[in-house]
Amino acid sequence: MPLFRQIVLEKELEERLRWLIRLRWFAVAGVMLAILSTRIVLDIGIRLKPLLLGNAVLLIYNILCLFVLRRIHAGRSGSDWFGKATRLGNLQITVDLLLLAYLLHFSGGVENPFILFFIFHMVIAGILLSNLAAFLQAAWAVILLWLLFWVESTDILPHLHLSGFLPDAFCLYHTRFLPGLLGVFTVTLFLVVYMTTSIVNRMRDGEHELAIANQKLAKKDRIKSEYVLKVSHDIQSHLSAIQSCLDVVLQGLTGPVAGKSREMIERAEKRSRFVIRFVKDLLDLSKMRAMDKLSREDLPLKEQVFLITEQFRESVENKRLRIRAEISDLTVVHMNRNTLMELFINLIGNAVRYTPDNGRIDIREEQSEQEGFIQISVEDNGIGIPEEALPHLFEDFYRAKNAREHDKNGTGLGLAIVKQIVEAHGGAIRVESRQGKGSRFILTLPEP
Repeated sequence: MPLFRQIVLEKELEERLRWLIRLRWFAVAGVMLAILSTRIVLDIGIRLKPLLLGNAVLLIYNILCLFVLRRIHAGRSGSDWFGKATRLGNLQITVDLLLLAYLLHFSGGVENPFILFFIFHMVIAGILLSNLAAFLQAAWAVILLWLLFWVESTDILPHLHLSGFLPDAFCLYHTRFLPGLLGVFTVTLFLVVYMTTSIVNRMRDGEHELAIANQKLAKKDRIKSEYVLKVSHDIQSHLSAIQSCLDVVLQGLTGPVAGKSREMIERAEKRSRFVIRFVKDLLDLSKMRAMDKLSREDLPLKEQVFLITEQFRESVENKRLRIRAEISDLTVVHMNRNTLMELFINLIGNAVRYTPDNGRIDIREEQSEQEGFIQISVEDNGIGIPEEALPHLFEDFYRAKNAREHDKNGTGLGLAIVKQIVEAHGGAIRVESRQGKGSRFILTLPEP
C-alpha cells in the first residue's frame, strides 16, 4: 500500500470502524423487526428460534467489537495500532457475512431477497479495507453463497421454503435458474468491489494531490510572511527614528516651534504613530504566519484579562464604560503568553473603540461543547457590524463601512491577528452582531 493511502486510512479507519458498529446497531433492530413482522404479521414460514438466536449473537458480537475498538483506541500511540484496527475491520466483515448466511439459511436460503445485503457488505469492504482485503471478502461471500446453495440443494441441510411468500410448488432449488442467478450474483459482487475500490482510490489520489498543493501554498505563504516580517521590521525601525526626531522637536529641545510649523509637525507625528501601529500589526500577523510552533504554558485567564483591561482604564473612564469580566479564578488556558495578550488587546480594544459613551463591555466564560477547550465571549453594545460585512470580517485589511466612518485610523488587521492566534492554538472564533445593537465575539481556547 502506498504510504499516503496508509496515512489516509490511519486518519479515517477508526471513524469508519465506529460507523460500521453504529450500522450494526441498526441491523440488530432491523433484523428483529423483520423476524417478528415476517413471522407474526405476514405469517411467512421462517424458523423463529434460530433467527432470534442469530440476532442475539449479532448483538453480543457488536458489543464485543465496540469493547475491542475502545481498547485499540486506548493504545493508539502504539506501533501496531493501525494493524490491529485493520484486522478488526476485516474480522467484522468476515463475521457479518457468516451471520448473514446463517440468517438466510433459516429464512429461505438464497431464495430470500435479503441476499442483496451481500452487495451492501461489498461496498463497505471496498470503503473500509485495502483492495486485496476487499476482494478476499468478495471471495468469502461467494464461497458462503455457493456453499449455502450446495448444502441445501443436496439436503445436507434442509431447505426452508418461504411458504406464504413463494408458492409451495415453486422452488428455485429445483430449476437451473438459481445456479445461473448465483453465477451472475458472483460476478456482481466482484464488480461492486472493483467499482468501490476504484472510486475510493481515485478520491484518495485526489486528496493526495490536494495535500501536496496545500503544502506548496503553505510554504509559499510562509516565505511571503518571512519577507514581509523582515521588511516590516526595517520599516518600523526607520519610522520609530522619525517619530523620535519629531518628539524632540515638539518638546522644544531643538528650539521653539510655533504657529503653522508646530501644527504641521504635530500632524506628521500623529500620522507617523498611525503608520507605526499599522506596521506593528503587520509584523504581528507575519510573525504568526511564519512560525511553525508556539511555545505554550498554563496561564490563569482571569489574571491575564485583568492585566489587559487595566491597559484601557483611561479610555474606559473617559467614555464612562462599564467593563465586566465573569471568569472563574480556576480557569486556566494552555497558550502562548504574548499571543494571548495580543488576542485580548485587539478584542477588548475594538470593543472600547466602537462602543459609545456609557456603554458596556462583558467578557464571559461560557459552557463549551468542545472537549478540551473553554469558551469565552467578548460582548459590547457598540455600533455593531453590518450583515454584509460579517463574512469578510476576519480578512486582512478589511474594515466595515460603519467602522471606517467611526474611526478612520484603524488598520484592518486586528481581527485577522485574533483569528490567526486562535486557530494556531487549535481553537475557533465566530461573531454575532447586528448593526447599531453591538457585537459578540465567541472563541474557544485550549485547556491544559
